[in-house]
Formats: sequence, structure tokens, C-alpha cells
Amino acid sequence: MKRRGVGKKSRQKLRPIFLGVIMLGLILAVGGWFLSAPKGSGEVSLKIESNDNVHEVAVKLYDAGLIRSEQTFNWYTRFSGADRSLIAGDYQIPRGTSLPSLVQVFTEGRVACNSVTIPEGLTVRETVDLLAAKNLVNKERFMIAAQAVEWPFLKGLPQVPERLEGFLFPATYCFPVTADEQMVINTLLQRFNQELTVETQQRMAELGLTPLELVTIASLIEKEAERDDERPMIAGVIWNRLRTGMRLQIDATVLYALGGHKERLLYRDLEIESPYNTYRQVGLPPGPIASPGAASMRAALYPVKHDYLYYVARPDGSHVFSRSFDEHVKAKQKIQRGGE
Repeated sequence: MKRRGVGKKSRQKLRPIFLGVIMLGLILAVGGWFLSAPKGSGEVSLKIESNDNVHEVAVKLYDAGLIRSEQTFNWYTRFSGADRSLIAGDYQIPRGTSLPSLVQVFTEGRVACNSVTIPEGLTVRETVDLLAAKNLVNKERFMIAAQAVEWPFLKGLPQVPERLEGFLFPATYCFPVTADEQMVINTLLQRFNQELTVETQQRMAELGLTPLELVTIASLIEKEAERDDERPMIAGVIWNRLRTGMRLQIDATVLYALGGHKERLLYRDLEIESPYNTYRQVGLPPGPIASPGAASMRAALYPVKHDYLYYVARPDGSHVFSRSFDEHVKAKQKIQRGGE
């Protein structure tokens, strides 16, 4: 039997298809190569300015070895519509990031930042130590900048580093890798300023409080209370004592005056000469002793109304509240015997 092969005419018809497939494969291969990233390891710091156009961004990327072609970046961003959506900022780009992924990073604004969480109850010095440990600030430059920064709630405070005591609001922050001491300080103070809402300012006016006095009371609550549900109760005791002219007698103020932490205060510690020693001085100390959080700020503004004048801590951090000194002594003795 005679085999039937592909005829000449059929081969001629198939040839353009074969050539088309080959060309398409070459185009896809070349296109894929241009869309891929040059090989490399590590990360590259890249800054996109707010006035950079697409071409200027392409040049920066090419010079940094992150793309294979400036023109391909220009074509791709225009074709995808991303040319008008690139977000300025400081970026940390891993080498080997493909061009489509790179453009997505810029259009989503995934800027590089150093994250830090400042817990409630830290002093200025402790906050600076934390920021320095995260390589966000230089301690000396921070303290110098702290003396000159100006915000309305700082008006009238002496230009010393401790003038920011209580105002460096505890929260989680994400600072650009290029942040300096001035930016860090203003970011923390801006966050505090957000707490001074219209409601807060109206309540301060009702109570006759300045921002400094509010933060001072809140800082005492922050250092005394471990449980959020007891903050308004402790605030009530502080307000009761202020109204009756009693000394506040708060251990945390003595520790602040001593300049450090002690597991147990001695009687001689309570005799330290300091305006922060509320065992000797009547009324509020001259300023905050730590940075209070939102819960303590609110407790200072909205204390529970009661007639307690004393409290003593249980081993679990909760407190027993008393109306008289005799009740207070009995409560302390009971806790020491393990009865509470």
C-alpha cells in the first residue's frame, strides 16, 4: 500500500503557523526576560521623591540594578496604568523582585519602615533608650531636639529634655528608614495631640485642668494601676485627696524622685527632698512621672465618684480600697497575712 504524506500545498499552509508559534515563543521569552529581575541577593534602599516622574524612577531602578531595562519599565507602567499611581517614599527592595511585583510595591506604597512599640508607663529616658536600641535615634541628639520642639500643649514648660515627660504617647509606630530625631519626636507628640479631642478639651475645661495637669494625674494612675477596670477607681482616690488637701503619698513619685526602680521603698526614701515626693509635698507633683496610655488619660478625666481615700495592692495587682486610715491599716495587715 502506498503511504500518503503531507502534500506540498499543506506544508506551505502550515509553515506560517509554525513560524508564528516560534515568533510568539521568542517574544514571550524575551518579554519574560525583560520582566524578570537581574540576579542578586540582599536588599536595596530606594527613595522615590514626590516629584519624580516614571522615567526618573526607571533610571533609579536601573542604576540600582533592580530592572533590566528603563524602557521596559516605562512601557509596562504605562500599559498597566500604574504610571500615575506610583507612591513616593523610602523603600527596601529585595534583589530578584520581578518588574510586575516591583510596580505593585510602588503602587501600594509598601514603604520601608522601622517598627517600634512604646509601652505605657515609660519615662522620657526609658523611651529614648528603647528608640536608640532600635537604631531610630541618637540619645544625645534626641535630648537636644527635645528641648527646642514646640507644640501648644508644651507652651510655658522649661526647655529641658524632661519637658517631654508624659507626652511621648505610648503606641506602635512605623518610622521611615530616613527618620531623624526631630521626626521621631514630632510623630510621638502628634499622636499625643490626637488624644486632645474636642471632648477631652471640654472635659478638661470642666475640671479646670491644663494639659500638663491632666497628663500628670494620668501618669500617677498609669504607675499605680495594673488593671484597666481599677484605673477610674484609683483616679477617684487621687481626686478625693486633692479636693481634701491630703498628701497623695504615691510610692511611684518617690521612685521617680530617686531616679530609679527599687523593689521596696524604705522609710528613709520617703524623706527625700524633692517636689516629686508626694509624701512630703501637698498636691500634684510639678509634672508627669511617665507616659500614660489612653485608658489612664480617660480615667483621669472620668474618675469613679466614691468616698475612698486609701488603697493597697494585693499580690495579684488588684487593690483593696478603704475610706479611713484604720480600714486601710487592717486591709494591709490582712493582705500581709495572706487573707486577701
